[in-house]
Parts: sequence; C-alpha cells; structure tokens
Amino acid sequence: MPRLSFLAGIPAEVMLRAAQASRAGRLLRILAQPLIALALFNAILIGTHIPDVVDGLMRSQLGAFTIDLAWFLGGIVLWWAIMAPRRLCRLNRPMKMGYLFAATLPPILPAAFLTFADYPLYAVYELARGHSISPLTPISRSRVSP
Repeated sequence: MPRLSFLAGIPAEVMLRAAQASRAGRLLRILAQPLIALALFNAILIGTHIPDVVDGLMRSQLGAFTIDLAWFLGGIVLWWAIMAPRRLCRLNRPMKMGYLFAATLPPILPAAFLTFADYPLYAVYELARGHSISPLTPISRSRVSP
C-alpha cells in the first residue's frame, strides 16, 4: 500500500496548513469529501480501462506512464478521503469501512469484461503475440494480467 504509506507519512499539521492555502487548500478540501473522491477514483479506473484509451496510450512509454500516473493519483484521491485530518474529513471508522467497501464495487465492471471476454479487449495483447515466451494465448494473458 504505497499510497497509504505516502499519506500516513505526512504530519497532520502539514496537511492542515496545506488545506488552508488558497487553490491547493480548496482542492484538498473538495477531495476530502468521500463521494467526490470515490467518483473521481472510479472515473479514473473505468476510464483507463476503455479499450480505445488503452490501445491509444499503451503504444508508447509516455502513454503507459500516463495511465500509471492516473492510477497513482486516483489511489491518492481514494485514500485522501480516509487519511485527511479530522477537520477536513468527518468520517467515523464504520463509515470509512463502508467507503472502502463501496470503492471495491465499481472495479467489478472492468474486471468482468476482462475476465469473461471471448477475445482480448485490448489490441496491445494481440500485438504482443509473437514477442512473448509465455505459452499463454493473448486471451489467457489478458485474463491473468493485473
């Protein structure tokens, strides 16, 4: 959980001072609202699993980095609503557990498409057919890949 460790390492006083700054503080206060954070996280997650987006970006190192960066920032947003100081986020522990459970539901959509598809949804898996030493077919690789 590197994202959680990253946020846990920031002292609460620093977070509160940053949240009081004008533009950055406003953004941090907005992202500390659980419904907004959850919506943004899931929009990033689902958006980065759309086949046209993946096929367009994964053809280059910069595109692959863009997807990785989006996932990293989405994880920071997801955990900010949990890790933010109490003055910014007023979720109690049971509500935090519910929030984290709710965060697991939307990823089921891309997971189902990837797992149960009859063919690879991303052309990137088809392109890698001749470059792999794995005995797995492209559809098998897409089902077992993270």
